[in-house]
Amino acid sequence: MINLDSQHLLYIEPKGEVSEELTDSPELHKLAAAWRNKKAENYGYRGWHTCSCGARSDNKDWRVCIDGKEYKTNSLALHYLESHYDEIPASELEKLRP
Repeated sequence: MINLDSQHLLYIEPKGEVSEELTDSPELHKLAAAWRNKKAENYGYRGWHTCSCGARSDNKDWRVCIDGKEYKTNSLALHYLESHYDEIPASELEKLRP
């Protein structure tokens, strides 16, 4: 499921393979810092999402706080930033910029 609204972060579905060179971006560092304080939703799904490259999510939605705003995201968010950066919509990257 793709959701680019203001309550979700990196709810995307990349179509390509992993980038040849992993991305080490300011957005990745910002989300990695927020990820340390993530909170799981009070429910889990009976399945998981599989990225186009084969990476699998866990079965939960997660909450992260970026610059005082809370977003719902998934366990592949860091993977998307590191391995599929070129496929991330600009609107999602903006959520991670000051």
